[in-house]
Amino acid sequence: MLTLSGILRVFLSVEPCDMRKSFDGLHTEVVTRLGDDPRSGAVFVFINRSRTLIKLLRCDGTGLWVHAKMLERGTYRWPKPADAKNGKLSLEPGRHPSKKSLTLPPCTTTPSPPLTTIA
Repeated sequence: MLTLSGILRVFLSVEPCDMRKSFDGLHTEVVTRLGDDPRSGAVFVFINRSRTLIKLLRCDGTGLWVHAKMLERGTYRWPKPADAKNGKLSLEPGRHPSKKSLTLPPCTTTPSPPLTTIA
């Protein structure tokens, strides 16, 4: 189960990332490009060049979590590198959304058929 505390720190990597990377590759990105410790409990958010896919990396003390979301249409609004310090931007809880916040556009999907149980 993924539990997130109210004092969660979130850092956006403002430069696009190679989305073929997973646990080890994103861990290396946090250490080398962002200069942070992936085991700190913070969430690190990465985006692809076309801004249609994001991945989140988090260590919960027992191991790494990687979450991904790909948009079927549209793109994520993402801060420019000039907005960041050391290649990352910190999102603060409780702040009113601004141009620096991560904004997810509406994503419409076709409803899936209901699941059936086979006995």
